[in-house]
Amino acid sequence: MSLDVLRLTNFTAFSELKIEFSPGLNVIVGENATGKSHILKLGYALAHVLHELGRFEEERVGQIAAGSSKSWLQRRIAEKLVGVFKPDTLGRLCRRGVGRARTEVAAGFGMNDELRFSFSSNSKSEVALPGRPKNALDEAPIFFPPKEMMSLSPGFMSLYEQRELALDETYYDLCKLLNFPLLKGKRADRIAEIVDPLAEIMGGSVRENSG
Repeated sequence: MSLDVLRLTNFTAFSELKIEFSPGLNVIVGENATGKSHILKLGYALAHVLHELGRFEEERVGQIAAGSSKSWLQRRIAEKLVGVFKPDTLGRLCRRGVGRARTEVAAGFGMNDELRFSFSSNSKSEVALPGRPKNALDEAPIFFPPKEMMSLSPGFMSLYEQRELALDETYYDLCKLLNFPLLKGKRADRIAEIVDPLAEIMGGSVRENSG
């Protein structure tokens, strides 16, 4: 299950926006400061939360009511948006206008499986959640931020957890993934399908050395 469509109202730079994504590779092109990175970060943040939702529900199967899952989502979406976009408060992600503004987001994941939420310019810790997907995401999303992180990853997680840094949460998430050991079995074969053509283009090989 992947992100198929994204509809935004009063979110950061966008008063109204609808994007229908094609299967496979999508390329977003535009002038500077028009919101390209915001589209990528929003899609990543929502996919990340929906992947976490699967683990949350597995850990609490038989112990919680459906309402608890909804409450968790309302809070976690707000936390992830603040971590990824780094606003002073969640409400700062509302497009500025006269009076109190309200942001509405709808993200489609497969046929008839949609996450819908909203928040106002004075929201702080959670979103309103009129609709959520029936299923969590099996695969964890990966976001590659602009800065090179391979050389920064040793020790970065502890630094991020204990100190106030200007870097947003996408750097922290990537470092957590970089600290995992190499995959093996069928999943490693899938990765090789991506890595092998890159190695051929570079005229070398890709190897792990001391992490």
